[in-house]
Amino acid sequence: MKRKSQKGSVAVSTVSRFPSGFHLRQMPGRVGLIMLNGLARFFDFVGKTEMWISAVLLLAITAIILLQVFCRYFLGSPLIWPEELATILSIWLTFIGAGYVYKKNRHLKMGYLVEKLPAPVRSFIDFMTHIAVLIFCYYIIKGGLRLIPIQGRNLTPALRIPSSFYTLPVVISSLTLIIFILFLLIQKVYASRKTERR
Repeated sequence: MKRKSQKGSVAVSTVSRFPSGFHLRQMPGRVGLIMLNGLARFFDFVGKTEMWISAVLLLAITAIILLQVFCRYFLGSPLIWPEELATILSIWLTFIGAGYVYKKNRHLKMGYLVEKLPAPVRSFIDFMTHIAVLIFCYYIIKGGLRLIPIQGRNLTPALRIPSSFYTLPVVISSLTLIIFILFLLIQKVYASRKTERR
């Protein structure tokens, strides 16, 4: 959507599309436009990074499992580290992938009943869903930050790396989700206030 000034010149666009698929109405003025465009590029970069990391992790897990199968059944001498490494990478893949899918709004959900509800009710449910995820991520980070130092003192049996590698991806994914959700909630509040003024 574009807005014309009093002299008839066309100003900058006031609508931006973010990587999650949400249409975000930008704040008027050059500063607001720069801020939201900067956030759009940031979230786009985070989403692409999570996608590529997930793809690399999936390929790595597949290669590790195939290597162990080959060593066990063809060489008769299985390695001691593939299962442990595959487990750690699977955890990283799960939570990094979950963050990417949430930002793209592609999580599996049963939306049949929600789609039958009036638009204000759907908006409220969507808002409360983000709030619930935000609170959940907060407690995950709070517990994870307490657990990581304790796990850091213990080493895994095969790889001899800190056990905190099991918990670290959970905290990282939750942190990126909190930042993303906070921005969405701020945008929704601003958009609703702008609608009321009209």
